[in-house]
Amino acid sequence: MAEKVIMPKQGLQMTEGTIVQWIVKEGETCEEGKPLFEMETDKLTITMDAPASGTLLKIVHGEGDVVPITETIAVIGTPGEDISAILAEAGTPAAAETAQTAQETAAAPSAAAAPAASSYDFDVAVIGGGPGGYVAAIRCAQYGLKTALAEYREMGGTCLNRGCIPTKALLHSAETYEELMRSGKDLGIIADHVEVDYAKAAARKQMVVKRMSGGVEKLVKARKITLLKDKACLTGIHSFEAGGKTYTADKLILASGSEPVRIPIPGIEKDGVMNSDGVLAMETLPESVVIIGGGVIGIEFATLYSSFGKKVTIIEALPRILNTIDKDAADTMRALLESKGVVIHTGAKVVEIQDGLKVVYEENGTRQEAEGEAVVVAIGRRPVTADLGLEAAGVQKTDRGFINVNDKMQTNVPNIYAIGDITGKIQLAHVASAQGLTAAANCAGREKKMAYDIVPSCIYSNPEIAAVGLTEEEAKAKGLQVQTGMFSTAGNGRSVILGCQEGFAKVVTEARTGEILGGVIVAPHATDMIAEIAVAMKAEATAEEVSDTIHPHPTVSEIIMEAFHDLEHLSVHKL
Repeated sequence: MAEKVIMPKQGLQMTEGTIVQWIVKEGETCEEGKPLFEMETDKLTITMDAPASGTLLKIVHGEGDVVPITETIAVIGTPGEDISAILAEAGTPAAAETAQTAQETAAAPSAAAAPAASSYDFDVAVIGGGPGGYVAAIRCAQYGLKTALAEYREMGGTCLNRGCIPTKALLHSAETYEELMRSGKDLGIIADHVEVDYAKAAARKQMVVKRMSGGVEKLVKARKITLLKDKACLTGIHSFEAGGKTYTADKLILASGSEPVRIPIPGIEKDGVMNSDGVLAMETLPESVVIIGGGVIGIEFATLYSSFGKKVTIIEALPRILNTIDKDAADTMRALLESKGVVIHTGAKVVEIQDGLKVVYEENGTRQEAEGEAVVVAIGRRPVTADLGLEAAGVQKTDRGFINVNDKMQTNVPNIYAIGDITGKIQLAHVASAQGLTAAANCAGREKKMAYDIVPSCIYSNPEIAAVGLTEEEAKAKGLQVQTGMFSTAGNGRSVILGCQEGFAKVVTEARTGEILGGVIVAPHATDMIAEIAVAMKAEATAEEVSDTIHPHPTVSEIIMEAFHDLEHLSVHKL
């Protein structure tokens, strides 16, 4: 008897999946429990096994099709078997395509969602394949728009290849090493002569990057997006050039990203002075490092090197490190780094870098020196817009090279959008992705606006730091009636198990209404947990509603619940 193959549900939030490849072709024999097809959902690619043995009589949905869960995608049975009833129930491929098109048309609020005039090569072309660009391209394709994506380097942009992902991969190695060295014996793990093979850590980092970048490219190709592996630039309002060929598009999305700033310090060109790209390309560990800049990037690299037991000096021009986050969190991180031997100079201005990699700086009116085997410059990033052809299309940019956009992500040229770091908004990968989704929706004729009031930020130190919304200082500066609640990791069982007693969760609310204004967490898994506060803010939940939500035990997340209890001085586990 013929058996249907359905699109499986792989996760609670999954509503549809994309068929990437049929491993068994129509008419071939398949075996129960053996690979039948490859599918993907979100960023996960899965090989699915055949639910029965027999002949793959009919493939209802082909490669690249996006299919809702539980819908029939193929039929397995015996050659010659009548499967007309199953096909009638599922719909023929043509019928399925017609139904999908009708569904997309019905969902669109206006005729603007339909593809552009055939005179253009593409409905939408995206320049840049970073976390903003590739997300925008995929969403445009999901809306039924004929889409092109131009990226001359690896897919995934800076974040995936030269930023977020490789940094966190190296930090995981460093954290594992530090845990063994610091707490191994207490944990009952005796590991004598623990050594660091940094070349292997770097190779693993590169393996992770390659796998994720390849996954992004698979996603793009599965959506039938035309991938142009060339550097692209605008040649007009509706045209761009890539690989020596000119293409046209009804709408264009610019997502060329950013690069490290090269600050004008005498001696910065010397060998051994590097930016974040240089750090991530290293295959050996320097014994000592001077880091210029005590912001997020600087603190993450300080965490990396100090966790491996190397000598680290931070020189920061502002009065404190991590100047943009909650002061309690910044002070806690400074104390933790100093307890590991990191030397931190704040209010210190770098004057020059001399031979021998001596960094000369002024602090409290005196001239001092810090020396290292490497000098890391971790001060800001600038937009990559110089060779984007903005002038040819009449797209305006600021004196600093950023592109001005409205809340729909449109530039001054209405059919040209800009997203990500080039907009000069918040330079975070998840902001770029959100901007990409906003731009894509508007390209498809759907009304969508970008907001920046609830944006989580993360620092992958040890322990991690994560924040969202207003800090206590910012809320008070706005004249709000502020109420805060705070709970230490020292009173949380899971945190103590993980060896973190110096962290905390802190929530900021409006005293009269209970509105949640912001929060900060310094704890293990803080970067994962901050989403709870962000979702509560987005849903306009009150402090009382979060406080009354049962949190699982034993988990680090209980510190969030306890912090909300502390707003009314009712934290059970706080003295």
